[in-house]
Amino acid sequence: MKQRTGNPFKGSKVQAFKVFGFLVFSVLELSNPWNLERASAQTPYYQGKTIRVIVGYQAGDSHDQWARTYTRYLGKYIPGNPNFLVQNMPGAGGMIAANYIYNIAKQDGLTMGTIGGALYFAQLIGRSEVKYDWNKFTWIGTPERSGFLLFMRTDAPYKTLDDIRNASEPPRCSATGVGSSGYDIPRVLEDTLGLRFKVISGYPGGAEQLAPRQTPTRRIRFHRGGFRVTGGR
Repeated sequence: MKQRTGNPFKGSKVQAFKVFGFLVFSVLELSNPWNLERASAQTPYYQGKTIRVIVGYQAGDSHDQWARTYTRYLGKYIPGNPNFLVQNMPGAGGMIAANYIYNIAKQDGLTMGTIGGALYFAQLIGRSEVKYDWNKFTWIGTPERSGFLLFMRTDAPYKTLDDIRNASEPPRCSATGVGSSGYDIPRVLEDTLGLRFKVISGYPGGAEQLAPRQTPTRRIRFHRGGFRVTGGR
Protein backbone atom coordinates (compact mmCIF):
# COMPACT_ATOMS: atom_id res chain seq x y z
CA MET A 1 0.00 0.00 0.00
CA LYS A 2 1.39 3.37 -0.94
CA GLN A 3 1.83 5.70 1.96
CA ARG A 4 0.80 9.35 1.87
CA THR A 5 3.51 11.90 1.85
CA GLY A 6 3.38 15.30 3.47
CA ASN A 7 1.63 16.59 6.52
CA PRO A 8 -2.11 16.01 6.27
CA PHE A 9 -2.74 18.70 8.87
CA LYS A 10 -0.79 21.34 7.03
CA GLY A 11 -2.76 24.57 6.87
CA SER A 12 -5.12 23.50 9.67
CA LYS A 13 -4.26 26.63 11.59
CA VAL A 14 -5.31 28.75 8.65
CA GLN A 15 -8.54 26.78 8.26
CA ALA A 16 -9.26 27.05 11.96
CA PHE A 17 -8.68 30.79 11.79
CA LYS A 18 -11.13 31.10 8.89
CA VAL A 19 -13.79 29.14 10.75
CA PHE A 20 -13.21 31.19 13.90
CA GLY A 21 -13.43 34.40 11.94
CA PHE A 22 -16.67 33.30 10.30
CA LEU A 23 -18.22 32.49 13.68
CA VAL A 24 -17.17 35.81 15.16
CA PHE A 25 -18.59 37.65 12.15
CA SER A 26 -21.89 35.74 12.41
CA VAL A 27 -22.24 36.51 16.12
CA LEU A 28 -21.48 40.18 15.62
CA GLU A 29 -23.89 40.39 12.69
CA LEU A 30 -26.71 38.75 14.64
CA SER A 31 -26.13 41.00 17.64
CA ASN A 32 -26.05 44.12 15.46
CA PRO A 33 -28.71 46.48 16.89
CA TRP A 34 -29.53 47.66 13.37
CA ASN A 35 -30.54 44.11 12.44
CA LEU A 36 -32.65 43.75 15.58
CA GLU A 37 -34.38 47.02 14.79
CA ARG A 38 -35.19 45.89 11.26
CA ALA A 39 -36.61 42.59 12.56
CA SER A 40 -38.75 44.26 15.20
CA ALA A 41 -40.02 46.82 12.69
CA GLN A 42 -41.57 44.22 10.40
CA THR A 43 -45.20 45.01 9.65
CA PRO A 44 -47.69 42.50 11.13
CA TYR A 45 -49.45 40.46 8.48
CA TYR A 46 -52.93 41.68 9.40
CA GLN A 47 -52.06 45.36 9.62
CA GLY A 48 -54.17 47.35 7.18
CA LYS A 49 -56.14 44.25 6.15
CA THR A 50 -59.80 43.32 6.46
CA ILE A 51 -61.03 39.91 7.59
CA ARG A 52 -64.36 38.80 6.17
CA VAL A 53 -66.70 36.80 8.37
CA ILE A 54 -69.12 34.78 6.23
CA VAL A 55 -72.38 34.17 8.10
CA GLY A 56 -74.39 31.31 6.65
CA TYR A 57 -77.68 32.80 7.77
CA GLN A 58 -79.78 35.91 7.28
CA ALA A 59 -79.18 39.26 8.93
CA GLY A 60 -80.81 39.31 12.34
CA ASP A 61 -80.34 35.58 12.93
CA SER A 62 -78.59 34.60 16.16
CA HIS A 63 -75.46 33.58 14.21
CA ASP A 64 -75.46 37.01 12.56
CA GLN A 65 -75.94 38.84 15.85
CA TRP A 66 -73.09 36.96 17.48
CA ALA A 67 -70.76 37.66 14.55
CA ARG A 68 -71.54 41.38 14.58
CA THR A 69 -70.92 41.44 18.32
CA TYR A 70 -67.56 39.70 18.61
CA THR A 71 -66.10 41.32 15.49
CA ARG A 72 -66.32 44.67 17.28
CA TYR A 73 -63.62 43.56 19.68
CA LEU A 74 -61.71 40.71 18.02
CA GLY A 75 -59.39 43.00 16.06
CA LYS A 76 -57.86 44.36 19.26
CA TYR A 77 -56.43 40.94 20.09
CA ILE A 78 -54.85 40.20 16.69
CA PRO A 79 -51.41 41.66 15.85
CA GLY A 80 -51.93 44.39 13.31
CA ASN A 81 -55.48 45.14 14.51
CA PRO A 82 -57.31 44.20 11.30
CA ASN A 83 -60.76 45.40 10.40
CA PHE A 84 -63.70 43.00 10.18
CA LEU A 85 -66.49 42.82 7.64
CA VAL A 86 -69.55 40.63 8.24
CA GLN A 87 -71.10 39.22 5.07
CA ASN A 88 -74.33 37.22 5.05
CA MET A 89 -74.54 34.22 2.73
CA PRO A 90 -77.78 32.43 3.71
CA GLY A 91 -79.17 29.30 2.17
CA ALA A 92 -79.52 25.55 2.72
CA GLY A 93 -79.11 25.84 6.47
CA GLY A 94 -75.62 27.34 6.18
CA MET A 95 -74.37 24.80 3.64
CA ILE A 96 -73.92 27.39 0.88
CA ALA A 97 -71.58 29.36 3.13
CA ALA A 98 -69.69 26.22 4.17
CA ASN A 99 -69.18 25.18 0.53
CA TYR A 100 -68.02 28.70 -0.36
CA ILE A 101 -65.48 28.90 2.46
CA TYR A 102 -64.06 25.48 1.64
CA ASN A 103 -63.91 25.73 -2.17
CA ILE A 104 -63.88 29.37 -3.27
CA ALA A 105 -62.54 31.64 -0.52
CA LYS A 106 -58.77 32.21 -0.66
CA GLN A 107 -56.76 30.40 1.99
CA ASP A 108 -54.95 33.54 3.07
CA GLY A 109 -56.25 33.91 6.60
CA LEU A 110 -58.64 36.70 5.61
CA THR A 111 -61.88 34.69 5.56
CA MET A 112 -63.70 33.28 8.56
CA GLY A 113 -67.09 31.66 8.75
CA THR A 114 -69.87 31.12 11.22
CA ILE A 115 -71.98 28.07 10.41
CA GLY A 116 -74.02 25.57 12.34
CA GLY A 117 -72.29 22.58 13.87
CA ALA A 118 -75.13 20.36 12.64
CA LEU A 119 -73.65 20.59 9.13
CA TYR A 120 -71.31 17.83 10.26
CA PHE A 121 -74.22 15.37 10.05
CA ALA A 122 -74.86 16.28 6.42
CA GLN A 123 -71.40 15.03 5.52
CA LEU A 124 -71.69 12.05 7.85
CA ILE A 125 -74.80 10.73 6.12
CA GLY A 126 -73.34 11.43 2.67
CA ARG A 127 -75.55 14.23 1.37
CA SER A 128 -74.69 15.06 -2.25
CA GLU A 129 -74.94 18.80 -1.55
CA VAL A 130 -71.90 18.66 0.71
CA LYS A 131 -68.78 19.98 -1.03
CA TYR A 132 -66.57 20.31 2.04
CA ASP A 133 -64.58 18.13 4.40
CA TRP A 134 -65.62 19.02 7.92
CA ASN A 135 -62.39 17.67 9.42
CA LYS A 136 -60.37 20.20 7.44
CA PHE A 137 -62.14 23.22 8.87
CA THR A 138 -60.15 24.93 11.64
CA TRP A 139 -62.28 25.57 14.70
CA ILE A 140 -61.53 28.94 16.33
CA GLY A 141 -64.18 29.33 18.99
CA THR A 142 -67.85 29.19 19.95
CA PRO A 143 -69.65 32.23 21.43
CA GLU A 144 -72.15 30.15 23.40
CA ARG A 145 -72.75 26.69 24.78
CA SER A 146 -76.30 25.38 24.93
CA GLY A 147 -78.33 22.26 24.39
CA PHE A 148 -81.56 21.46 22.60
CA LEU A 149 -84.83 21.78 24.51
CA LEU A 150 -88.38 20.74 23.62
CA PHE A 151 -91.17 23.11 24.53
CA MET A 152 -94.41 24.37 22.99
CA ARG A 153 -97.25 26.76 23.55
CA THR A 154 -99.90 25.87 26.07
CA ASP A 155 -102.65 26.01 23.44
CA ALA A 156 -100.92 23.40 21.26
CA PRO A 157 -102.69 20.03 21.07
CA TYR A 158 -99.50 18.17 21.99
CA LYS A 159 -99.06 17.94 25.74
CA THR A 160 -96.75 14.94 25.97
CA LEU A 161 -94.30 13.03 23.79
CA ASP A 162 -96.95 10.35 23.36
CA ASP A 163 -99.25 12.98 21.83
CA ILE A 164 -96.60 13.67 19.18
CA ARG A 165 -95.88 9.97 18.73
CA ASN A 166 -99.56 9.01 18.30
CA ALA A 167 -100.83 12.11 16.47
CA SER A 168 -102.95 11.34 13.42
CA GLU A 169 -101.35 14.32 11.70
CA PRO A 170 -97.70 14.85 12.67
CA PRO A 171 -96.83 18.39 13.75
CA ARG A 172 -95.10 20.44 11.11
CA CYS A 173 -91.55 21.46 11.77
CA SER A 174 -90.00 24.32 9.83
CA ALA A 175 -86.32 24.20 8.85
CA THR A 176 -83.90 26.21 6.75
CA GLY A 177 -82.46 23.10 5.15
CA VAL A 178 -80.45 19.92 5.51
CA GLY A 179 -77.76 20.29 8.15
CA SER A 180 -79.78 22.66 10.32
CA SER A 181 -81.07 21.74 13.75
CA GLY A 182 -84.62 22.17 12.50
CA TYR A 183 -84.03 19.38 10.00
CA ASP A 184 -81.68 17.01 11.82
CA ILE A 185 -83.09 16.95 15.36
CA PRO A 186 -86.61 15.84 14.29
CA ARG A 187 -85.02 13.01 12.32
CA VAL A 188 -83.00 11.96 15.34
CA LEU A 189 -86.11 11.99 17.56
CA GLU A 190 -88.01 9.96 14.99
CA ASP A 191 -85.33 7.28 14.87
CA THR A 192 -84.65 7.15 18.61
CA LEU A 193 -87.98 7.91 20.30
CA GLY A 194 -90.47 7.11 17.59
CA LEU A 195 -91.79 10.67 17.43
CA ARG A 196 -93.39 11.82 14.21
CA PHE A 197 -92.79 15.16 12.50
CA LYS A 198 -93.45 16.65 9.11
CA VAL A 199 -90.35 18.67 8.27
CA ILE A 200 -90.85 21.57 5.87
CA SER A 201 -87.47 22.91 4.78
CA GLY A 202 -86.49 25.85 2.61
CA TYR A 203 -87.15 28.75 4.95
CA PRO A 204 -84.60 31.58 4.52
CA GLY A 205 -84.21 32.14 8.25
CA GLY A 206 -85.73 32.23 11.71
CA ALA A 207 -87.90 35.27 11.06
CA GLU A 208 -89.73 33.52 8.24
CA GLN A 209 -90.09 30.37 10.32
CA LEU A 210 -91.87 32.27 13.08
CA ALA A 211 -94.01 34.44 10.78
CA PRO A 212 -97.80 33.86 11.04
CA ARG A 213 -99.23 31.52 8.43
CA GLN A 214 -102.37 32.04 6.39
CA THR A 215 -103.62 28.52 7.12
CA PRO A 216 -104.66 27.42 10.63
CA THR A 217 -101.88 24.90 11.12
CA ARG A 218 -99.51 24.14 13.93
CA ARG A 219 -95.80 24.43 13.28
CA ILE A 220 -92.81 23.33 15.33
CA ARG A 221 -89.52 25.12 14.99
CA PHE A 222 -86.32 23.58 16.32
CA HIS A 223 -83.46 25.87 17.14
CA ARG A 224 -80.37 25.88 19.29
CA GLY A 225 -81.73 25.94 22.82
CA GLY A 226 -85.14 24.42 21.97
CA PHE A 227 -87.97 24.24 19.47
CA ARG A 228 -91.30 25.91 19.45
CA VAL A 229 -94.79 25.16 18.26
CA THR A 230 -96.39 28.32 16.89
CA GLY A 231 -100.00 28.73 15.94
CA GLY A 232 -100.79 29.93 12.44
CA ARG A 233 -103.52 32.44 11.77
